[in-house]
Amino acid sequence: MERLLLLSNFDERGIKTMTHFGLTNCIAQSQAEVLRAELDKRQYTVLELHGEFVYDKISFLRQAATDLPQPPDLISRDNWDAFADSLWWGLAALDGTKFAIIWTNAQNILRSGLGDLLIALSCFTDIANSIRNAEHGFPRPSEVIVFLLGDGPNFPILNLQLNA
Repeated sequence: MERLLLLSNFDERGIKTMTHFGLTNCIAQSQAEVLRAELDKRQYTVLELHGEFVYDKISFLRQAATDLPQPPDLISRDNWDAFADSLWWGLAALDGTKFAIIWTNAQNILRSGLGDLLIALSCFTDIANSIRNAEHGFPRPSEVIVFLLGDGPNFPILNLQLNA
């Protein structure tokens, strides 16, 4: 399986040139369609977390229960570990081995929930590490990458120069 690493830099206009995706990537919201097209070309299953109303743990878990694949009997609206377990099982139920989670309007959680953002990203990292091979019970070696899309200086414009 192709291992994607983040290799990027900024040009004189402040545009981020990306040659590979990393586990977590921050990109300008305006680049969403370019990103989706690239992920489609690379045959990723794209899962979208709509972050318009995500400001903290509770609103994140509520939105994740709606947007991300999770068995209904495992969904938790107040527990990070239960969220990670539920998403793991939800991904296991999907076809494919390459999953991209696009979290839109991620700038909203930066306003009052930075700690919750870091915990959410830790959950995604734990899932990515546990499904990388079948040693942890996942049905097939798989990959998860996360894209935080937002507005503002933390989310650079993307200039894709990706190696196939």
